[in-house]
Amino acid sequence: MAVQDVKQMKDLVLNMAVDVMNDKKLDDISKYYTDDCVVHYADARPDETGIDGLRKNWEDVFAGFPNFTADLNRVVAEGDKLAVNYTYKGTHEGAFLGVAPTNKKAQIDGMTLYRFEDGKIAESWVHSDLLGLMQQLGAAPKPGE
Repeated sequence: MAVQDVKQMKDLVLNMAVDVMNDKKLDDISKYYTDDCVVHYADARPDETGIDGLRKNWEDVFAGFPNFTADLNRVVAEGDKLAVNYTYKGTHEGAFLGVAPTNKKAQIDGMTLYRFEDGKIAESWVHSDLLGLMQQLGAAPKPGE
């Protein structure tokens, strides 16, 4: 494994969050990810593969939460990997993961570990609090309900 430049990895992920997640520039995904990238989810969702799979994922997120924003709270990097702790926010105005729009504001926290190859993201492991999101939307019971 080649050691990547930590500053370049951090800059790439921070710029990707602004361009793709916050500004919704889906055509820019290929600037940040390898063509054969793989995204692994800690929940029951299947892996996303390639730029088209990643684009579909973000299209679904933005359809469910048109005013979606991402805040990267902590970024730590070493070798060819970078970990990000994030907070996503938005209003549930469209169907998302089978849940009809509720027009509720929601927030989800999580972490992603990215692996880099040749200056781009090649693989990532995503752990988001989807149960907490579903509870905020009323699609899952809260503790004690």
